[in-house]
Amino acid sequence: MSGYMRIEALLFVRAVAAGIMLVLIYHMLKALRNCMGMRPVLVSTSDIFFWIVVGILLFAAAYHYNYGKIRGYMLLGVAVGVLFVKFFLNLAKRLLFRCKRCKISSYKLTEDCAGADNNRIPWVKRSKRIEKGKKKEK
Repeated sequence: MSGYMRIEALLFVRAVAAGIMLVLIYHMLKALRNCMGMRPVLVSTSDIFFWIVVGILLFAAAYHYNYGKIRGYMLLGVAVGVLFVKFFLNLAKRLLFRCKRCKISSYKLTEDCAGADNNRIPWVKRSKRIEKGKKKEK
């Protein structure tokens, strides 16, 4: 591989890493906003500020590594990084949801077997309501 192609391949990898970092930082910002309970005006302002900063940083990186030339594979690299993280975040959410469902079922089974007072345990009530709804559907 020639030196020029090696530099271009490295630039693509950096663009993918930049896309990954953009999504992760945005999700951290979103989590921070949810914890603080921001008003919609502040949410919009923080989004605008985030995208302005991101635009400046991406342009600075393109200028530093590629003399300011924006190439198609750089934009593709950022998009690949974003899609990569989105795919794995959705996969993680699906796996965690299944784990939570298993915990609810196991709590229900252990509490029913122990003969505990089911009125005090909200997840047992909920699981019983779900079971009743399934029986009615059949």
